[in-house]
Amino acid sequence: LNVDINSDTFIHNDQKKRGYSSYAKYHFKLTEDMWLCSYDVRNCTWDDLWKVCNESGGFHLASVGPMTVMGKPPQEVWQQACMYFRQLGFSFVVTGQPVRNASWSDAEGGFKQKDLGFISLNEGVDGPDWNALVGGKSKDRQEWPSASTPDYGRLVTLCMDASHIPGAYVFHHIWRLKEEGM
Repeated sequence: LNVDINSDTFIHNDQKKRGYSSYAKYHFKLTEDMWLCSYDVRNCTWDDLWKVCNESGGFHLASVGPMTVMGKPPQEVWQQACMYFRQLGFSFVVTGQPVRNASWSDAEGGFKQKDLGFISLNEGVDGPDWNALVGGKSKDRQEWPSASTPDYGRLVTLCMDASHIPGAYVFHHIWRLKEEGM
């Protein structure tokens, strides 16, 4: 067993690469470094959205900078994940990318009344939401095809481990790249 010094939780070695935390009720592995996780099919809060990621294992919410480097999951795997979460009543995946009326500084307050980029569970990896997520426009307040506030409703969180990407760092539970600035 390894002891995570940031918590009192014991974590087995094989659980370190698991993208979901014990808080998550539903989860689906897209790649080794990318998981979809959700607490429940009720209206989520900002805390519900980030707590489903295995932060002690290096997983935090995805944003454009590191996702542009990492890329999209395989189409077949994404479609299986979409079917799984749609059957549970979910419609969208939330990212940590502040868009439209939101700025990076809004993360401190949990993006209350501020928009985050979503990915529709009804589109493929070549759809407009995925293209926005890997399109390299990592500044805040960008236009985004699907977006809303963290309390939108039935949301799945896109958790990623970007620790292997040069310049990646965690900012308020969200992976970012250093060159993105504040």
